Amino acid sequence: WRIGHKIRSKIGKEKEKLNGKIEVDEALIGGAAKGKRGWGAENKTCVFGIMQREGEVRTTIVDNRHRNTLLPIIEENVLEGSTIYSDEFRVYNALNLHGYNHEKVIHSNYQWANGNCHTNSIEGYWSNLKKSILGTHTFVSRKWLQNYLNEFDFRHNHRKENNVFEIMLIKILK
Repeated sequence: WRIGHKIRSKIGKEKEKLNGKIEVDEALIGGAAKGKRGWGAENKTCVFGIMQREGEVRTTIVDNRHRNTLLPIIEENVLEGSTIYSDEFRVYNALNLHGYNHEKVIHSNYQWANGNCHTNSIEGYWSNLKKSILGTHTFVSRKWLQNYLNEFDFRHNHRKENNVFEIMLIKILK
């Protein structure tokens, strides 16, 4: 368990900014299976994700979904001029003012896609992440969740590579 966490902590974030077509979304991880669901439920951890279509994903734990929390993460990870696709969450309305092209789908109107505008890639990623945590670990505490996110991001980002073990060793030995 200890060695696994050491490895997970080393294979973390990539440095290069994502560009092109980008999807952003937030998800809740953990908490009780019973009781209130969704935003406002107890013991849930908010995770923010940025995914380049046909490319890499970056996920991080966030304390809240406020503009001053999410926009700096986007600016740190996405090149200006990129097109960002999101749902209608109001925080993303400021993306155009920060040098991004922004398109959104209106999930509250049951709109899941509008031409090339959708968040299906990041939504699918959340689904796979949650199934992996539940199926492999059953439960992950907030304290260790970022390490598991790092591992899952790494697996996704290198899923088409033949030498994943070698790439992981290079990152660990740095």
